[in-house]
Amino acid sequence: AEACIACGACLFACPSQALTGEARKRIVSDGALVAGDDALAPHPNELLQWAVEEGIDSVAVAGGELSGRWLGSVLAANCALEATGRDLLRIKDMPAGLKPVQGASRREFFRLKPKADRPGRRYVSLEPGRLSTLYLDASFHHVALDRNSCTLCGACARICKPGAVALVQDDENAALVIDHRLCTGCRLCADTCLEQALEVTPQIEIRRVEEHAVFLVTCDGCSRPYHAWNADGGRCHICTKRAGLYGGTVL
Repeated sequence: AEACIACGACLFACPSQALTGEARKRIVSDGALVAGDDALAPHPNELLQWAVEEGIDSVAVAGGELSGRWLGSVLAANCALEATGRDLLRIKDMPAGLKPVQGASRREFFRLKPKADRPGRRYVSLEPGRLSTLYLDASFHHVALDRNSCTLCGACARICKPGAVALVQDDENAALVIDHRLCTGCRLCADTCLEQALEVTPQIEIRRVEEHAVFLVTCDGCSRPYHAWNADGGRCHICTKRAGLYGGTVL
């Protein structure tokens, strides 16, 4: 805690929004976010949220030349905006009369009373949110499935709270559905998979939903229904593992 500089980047970087706190108040002037202290530069995800929620189209800086962490954040955000077919953030000279935002204490980071707005500028604080709820036509992570390794045990679907990985079953059909847009990049599905059949990587692209057809069949060993890649049946993943442990005999 002593090392915290109250930049607020952690609030926007955390894929599961496990951290709480009030995001840093920033100056907005004429559709531009006013740059300041390099140590307080926003996380790229924060810039992406500014672009949607507040309509920010540029970053204003004294002299019109951005550098350091601010420049890195803008470049990263622009890569995401370009990949999703949106206008890029511009860098422009700071309007006359404005001063850059300087450093502040951790106490100010959690202050509830906002600074007063002045003509031509506003002090705004965002509520950190998931990009998947703002960019409905884009995905920021890719979930790669290795069908040869996957046993369709369903552990990934059960642990994925956003529903990026789901086993869907109706009266006639079943499918393993991967909605990349809903993925937050937490990697819980990959960490849970005993077969290492899933890999999660950052990848920005237009939203894509994969549907892998599966079949609900009856296990030859325990006679219970289970999902399989083909309709021929056989042993479920539990009986298969048991057979391996006990020399081919299912107990």
